[in-house]
Amino acid sequence: MANKRLFAILQQGATVWNTWRAENSHIAYIDMSEAKFFNVDFAGARLSGVNLYKAFLGEANLKMAILSMANLSGANLSAANLSTSNLIGANLSEANLSRANLLRANMGSTILSGANLSGANLGQANLNEAYLSMANISDADLTEASLNGAFLSASILSRANLTRANLNNADLIKVDLTNANLCEAKLIKANLSGGNLAGADFSGADLSGADLSNTDLTKTNFNNANLSNANLSKADLSFGSLTRANLTRANLKDANFLTVYSSGANFEGTIMPDGRVHT
Repeated sequence: MANKRLFAILQQGATVWNTWRAENSHIAYIDMSEAKFFNVDFAGARLSGVNLYKAFLGEANLKMAILSMANLSGANLSAANLSTSNLIGANLSEANLSRANLLRANMGSTILSGANLSGANLGQANLNEAYLSMANISDADLTEASLNGAFLSASILSRANLTRANLNNADLIKVDLTNANLCEAKLIKANLSGGNLAGADFSGADLSGADLSNTDLTKTNFNNANLSNANLSKADLSFGSLTRANLTRANLKDANFLTVYSSGANFEGTIMPDGRVHT
C-alpha cells in the first residue's frame, strides 16, 4: 500500500515532489502502490523507480514525466497525458492505457505485456525492443513509431495506424493486424508467421526478408511493396493485391495464389506455389 506521508507530498504536484526527491535521494524505494490520484498534474515529475502498482492515474497529466524503471503494472492510466515522457525499462504489464496520449514517449525496453493500449496515441514513440506480447493495441495511432526489435507476439493491432512505422526485426508471430494501415512501414526481417493480416494495407512497405508463412493475407494490399526474399509459403493471398510489388527470390510455395492481382509485379527468382522457380 502507498506510503501516506509520501502520498501527501506527491499530491502537492511535481514541483514540491521533485524538490523532496532531490533532498532525499538516499531513499531508494518509494511505495505508491494502489494509490488513487484524481485530477492531478504531474507534468515533469521525477517518478523513476517508484512503485505505482495498480495505482489510479486516469486522465492524469504526466507530460514529460520521468517514469523510467517505475512499476506501473496493473495501473489505470486511461486517457492520461504521457506525451514525451520517459518510460524506459518501466513495467506496464496489464496496465490500462486506453486512449492515453503517448506521443513521442520514450518507451524503449518497456514491459507492456497484456496491456490495454486501444485507441492510444503512440505517434513517433520509441518502442524499440519493447515487450508488447498479447497487448491490445487496436485502433491505436502508431504513425512513425519505432518498434525495431519489439516483441509483439499474439498482440492485437486491428485497425491500428502504423503508417511509416519501423518494425524491422520485430517479433509479430500470430499477430492480429486485420484492417491495419502499414503504408510505407518498414518490416525488414520481421516475423509475422501465423498472423492474421486480412485486409491490411502494406502499400509501399518494405517487407524484404520478412517471414509471412502460414499467414491470412486475404484482401491484403501489397501494391508497390518490397517482398524480396520474403517467406510467404502456405500463406492465403486470396483476393489480395500485389500490383507492382517486388517479389524477387520470395518463397510462395504452397501459397493460395488464386484470384490475386499481380499486374506489374516482379517474380524474378521467386519460388511459385507449385514449387517452380520463376525465371
